[in-house]
Amino acid sequence: MIDNQLDEIPIPPLPFFNRHRPKLIALLFWLSVAGIYWGYADRYNLSPDDVVRQLADWFVNSLYGPFFFIIFFALQPLVFFPSFILGIAGGILYGPMFGVIYVILGGNGAAHICYLVGRFFGQGILTGAGEQGLIERYAVRLRNNTFETILIMHLLIVVPFDIVNYIAGFLQMNWRQFGLATAVGALPGIFTFVMFGHSLGTIDKLMAGHPEINFRSLTLSLIMLGVGLVLSYLVKRREKRLD
Repeated sequence: MIDNQLDEIPIPPLPFFNRHRPKLIALLFWLSVAGIYWGYADRYNLSPDDVVRQLADWFVNSLYGPFFFIIFFALQPLVFFPSFILGIAGGILYGPMFGVIYVILGGNGAAHICYLVGRFFGQGILTGAGEQGLIERYAVRLRNNTFETILIMHLLIVVPFDIVNYIAGFLQMNWRQFGLATAVGALPGIFTFVMFGHSLGTIDKLMAGHPEINFRSLTLSLIMLGVGLVLSYLVKRREKRLD
């Protein structure tokens, strides 16, 4: 009898902070990063260009610069900074060979963090295969074809990598298949952005508005863009035949 009465007692709604804790924590983190940047720039009277030059110089000339570039690249999803810009920066700072290596390492790390961020914000929104709504049915279909879907989206190159990775986590797609498809599918895009960055010359001349265009690197960048699009078409065509 007492148990039945307790069951009938209405449970008060959770406080605002408890209901929105993940979003508030993410907002606080982003504001903290922005505050640190503006505080540093204001203290030393630095323009955004000055900050970029200092950071670039540190990445290139410091003994641990490449390591921190990779870490910086991997963590960029936490502040929603576009990964393709860092891919281009890798080509500018380190050239084609080391640029590709560092961007592969940082880019794959960033992809998994994007996935975790998307999964974090998607908790409780899509409840799984039992739901009959259009979005839920589409999500289930994507989960059942994780590798092919992520591979095609990354090979397209023109689709921002971060958005694909956020969506994969949000829809709770298979993590292992996502990681494998990302490692393979992102390669043409990585080569494209790194070679494009290398084609622009040094950071100083680029920021001065006088880039020295390396047409060989630019041509290779365009070729890799085409390779990615062709591979995406072939994979999608093969998938349709199997269906």
